Amino acid sequence: MAVDHIKKVSSYDRLFDQAQTHQYNLSIRLNPDGLSFAVYSIVHKRYIAIESILFPDKFASSAGALAAAIYLDNIAKAIDEKSWLISDFRNKVIIYNTRIYTLIPEPLYNSDEKDSYLSFVHKTGQDDIVIASKLEAADSRIIFGINKNIFNELNSWFNNVKLMHHSGALLESVLPVFKHSEPENPVIININKKHLDIIALRDNKLSFINTFEWHSGTDIVYFTLFVLDQLSLNPGKVHVFLCGDIDEDDENHQLIVRYIRNVGFLSRSESYTKGYALELIHTHKYFELLNPALCE
Repeated sequence: MAVDHIKKVSSYDRLFDQAQTHQYNLSIRLNPDGLSFAVYSIVHKRYIAIESILFPDKFASSAGALAAAIYLDNIAKAIDEKSWLISDFRNKVIIYNTRIYTLIPEPLYNSDEKDSYLSFVHKTGQDDIVIASKLEAADSRIIFGINKNIFNELNSWFNNVKLMHHSGALLESVLPVFKHSEPENPVIININKKHLDIIALRDNKLSFINTFEWHSGTDIVYFTLFVLDQLSLNPGKVHVFLCGDIDEDDENHQLIVRYIRNVGFLSRSESYTKGYALELIHTHKYFELLNPALCE
């Protein structure tokens, strides 16, 4: 059995009422080591709750039947503590974090081949379900695998939920932000506990995305410089934006700015992030979670 979870963030606006969930949108982000959720009020057009917890058991959610069972046990415990999470919401989305994914341009996509697309670049197991989601902003399909027990339980708990891959959610959040804004051709680095996503845009369109496993800050710098070199981008000129599990005083951040001149954080400043619930929240840590459009 799972022991107590560790709360990283817990912030609720006075407007939040668990009896009024039918007027709210619910966004949940599932990482291998924890989950976060945010509640968006349709009436007030802003986020009125956010919470983030760490799971105590260090099992990846994609590492076999035992790991999946422990992972589900941790999710179930979170639901037990917040039973209103499985209430009726206006819309719901779950953002699922896994390295097992690939991206196919929409004009080339064939639904009959989705399993083949994924197995070409990743080893998939008999217990995996393959899902394809359309990304409007990237004009692509993101194809990813999820353990069937996890998939079935999520659909049992959260009826009619929309399931997205974390990289897809990130792209749908990032591309609109930079569509009509400076700087040109930015690079975005999304840092998770054990892997990082690197996204590069060119002429306001996706030109590169990949996920890398990392163990130290040196790995983060190496993969970033490698990608910049492959894309012929100058570390002294390119603008790099960070999001995810990183802060300004982190050693990883200090190492990154040593090699790349223009580094900032990909924070939210839209009107829907104003209000008490997010007042003290570093929104770059929850960038793809705080996107009301994903629930539509």
